[in-house]
Amino acid sequence: MLKFKHFLLFLSLLIANQVFADDSFIIENIEVEGIQRIDVGTVYNDLPVSVGDRLYMSETPEIIRELYATGNYSNIVLAREGNTLIVSVEERPTIGRIDIVGNEDIETEALEEGLRFAGITEGNPYDPSVLEQMTKELEYQYFSHGKYNVDITTSVEELPRNRVGIEIDISEGEVTKIREINFVGNKVFDDDELLATFESSTTNWLSWIAGSDKYSRERLMGDLENLRFHYMNHGYLNMQIESTQVAIIPSREDIYVTVNINEGEQYTINEVSLAGDLVVPEEELEVYLDAFEEGELFNRQKLMQINEYITQRVGNEGYAFVEVHPLTEVNEEDKTVDIIFQIEPNQLVYVRDVYFTGNYASQEGILRRELTQLEGALVSTSKIQRSRNNLYLLGYLDNINIETVPVAGQDDLVDLHVTVEERPSGQLTGGVGYSQLDGLLFNLGVSQNNFLGTGNIVSFLFNTSEYFTSYNLSYTDPYYTEDGISRGFSVFYSAADLAEADVSNYVRDIWGGAVNYSVPINPSNRFYYGYGYENVMIKTGSDPNTVSDQVQDFVDQNGNDFNVFEAILGWTRNTLDRVVFPTQGSATNLGFTMAVPGSTLTYYKSTLTSRWYKPVFDPFVFMLRGTVAYGDGVFGTEELPFYENYYLGGVTSMRGFSDNSIGPEDSLGDPIGGNFRFNGTSELFFPIPYIEVSSVRTSLFFDFGSLYNTYGGDTNSEPIRTSAGTTLQWYSPLGPLVVSFGFPITKAEDDTDEIFQFSIGAVL
Repeated sequence: MLKFKHFLLFLSLLIANQVFADDSFIIENIEVEGIQRIDVGTVYNDLPVSVGDRLYMSETPEIIRELYATGNYSNIVLAREGNTLIVSVEERPTIGRIDIVGNEDIETEALEEGLRFAGITEGNPYDPSVLEQMTKELEYQYFSHGKYNVDITTSVEELPRNRVGIEIDISEGEVTKIREINFVGNKVFDDDELLATFESSTTNWLSWIAGSDKYSRERLMGDLENLRFHYMNHGYLNMQIESTQVAIIPSREDIYVTVNINEGEQYTINEVSLAGDLVVPEEELEVYLDAFEEGELFNRQKLMQINEYITQRVGNEGYAFVEVHPLTEVNEEDKTVDIIFQIEPNQLVYVRDVYFTGNYASQEGILRRELTQLEGALVSTSKIQRSRNNLYLLGYLDNINIETVPVAGQDDLVDLHVTVEERPSGQLTGGVGYSQLDGLLFNLGVSQNNFLGTGNIVSFLFNTSEYFTSYNLSYTDPYYTEDGISRGFSVFYSAADLAEADVSNYVRDIWGGAVNYSVPINPSNRFYYGYGYENVMIKTGSDPNTVSDQVQDFVDQNGNDFNVFEAILGWTRNTLDRVVFPTQGSATNLGFTMAVPGSTLTYYKSTLTSRWYKPVFDPFVFMLRGTVAYGDGVFGTEELPFYENYYLGGVTSMRGFSDNSIGPEDSLGDPIGGNFRFNGTSELFFPIPYIEVSSVRTSLFFDFGSLYNTYGGDTNSEPIRTSAGTTLQWYSPLGPLVVSFGFPITKAEDDTDEIFQFSIGAVL
């Protein structure tokens, strides 16, 4: 009925146009019909005419076109009743909801963000053409992930109040793989050498880890840049990638990539110099230029490194916005290049304010004290970087970013905006489980690395198993003094039946306490010292046939109750970029503990441990770790007491061998440990393929080590053990979890293999 009325009105408008010579009228009123969702004021705003205007009949098609252009209406009719303009419309439905199903490789939020970027979102008017636009946008996202087999279907459901629901059903298909990568025009470097610069690859034994054989347009763009840099690092300053062809077979399963290269000429270095306002003593900057020698090939990577060094050095003097431009002057006659580092220091800049965001639990003061870049001081690039590293080393912060924000109207001032994400700093653990070494075990633990947001560390741990029971309460204030001296206290008790741990048969009870201090030497180095007391009780049981000669002889000579007064000294150096899953830097600890005169027995133990990390190529990280430990009697005590011996074997030291099994044995054939131990590992870390979880990683490892008793006897000729395998590490809510599959390579005749091993609380 409404459409019929509109038709009659429109017809009357046409008739009036034909009958009257005057085809215009002055609009005295505007009436809008048919709106449901849109406000009448919106229609008035959309109209290009208003009350009081003269409307000519010839203008009505243009008015209708402009209303259609708003996208709000699917049907528009203009009519006249007297001097009233009647606007009859049918609204387009709005998009009430968008449901995406079937997606696994790309998260729903990422797909929705892409649709929003294309202007497709809930609440917008619905036009059937939007379905095609929506499909193209989603296909584009999947194509960028190498999935050219994706199949996207859409369906529309009418909803109440003139709305529609759109369901998008995605069948992702398999990722298109690279079948061949070909180079055309390369004469200096062969295909294999050029392929080595690519992250993309054809299918090989490593491609399943990084997914490098799965085509990605973004990755290929990065590869082409790497290829260009490779040539420029070997003197080919004008190398050009003339074209790149990517051909996909009809089944969309394989892709062929062809790169056409113009290598150009090779250039050598003639002269390297500085220009501009140096602001730093010239001799300090010229040291960086020595990396280039006259006559050597031009190297873009070296040039950029020198540029970065100069920028950082000048930036350390307070020139936060320094610009260093590496200029090249090419001599085509002798194919040489002059390099000029043009320095524009700009304004000296001071830090006005430092403010933090994201620290919901941590007090700002405990974060601020880690900063080496202070308010009111000149900006220093190195101090900002050191501040960022210090915050990472707290262990309970992640994704730390420090941004220099210019102060409006002040060229010489910046604010530092420190953004952090907090990790859970506390752990409450408890449970019943089973361990290979411990058997049935029960544990309860409360630890807080950021107690009440103060940065202090408090923990209470209780563990019991078939052979071991322990209690430990500790408290550490990392800023006992304002200049960073830390102080910690601990009290503990443990009782262990070592026979149940597959070592020599005796029971050991220990209780005691300690206090320790740590003094910063510089941002990376600390000296620590402390003192403590232990009471050690050794029990051998009533049956001498179950006790080894070594244990029984020791007890007969020295008794079984020992008071130990300990002096503790040590040094640490830490340049790791983070506490959990480091990617670069090193951590070294040299510790020395002595049972001083006044103790029942006097002896010392010394340990040197070090870890070194280096990114190899993203996302692989290489790690070397080593430990050397030695102990001996002193001041009249001839040997290190057997209950202080070192042990080797297990998931935290020598994977592939059962816990504590490596090394000297007692008269009953059980491990008794030794006073000299060394072991190490080389390990390659990488994330689990296709699982983007930052708290989980895997590795391939090679372990080596051995354990000796230096006091003579048959235990003096222990061979060096080696093993290899793979691990899974998870920084779980209950603490670090390590699962290992290790396979011994070289071993002694009596060693015990243990292929599968796991540990909670191991060093990550």
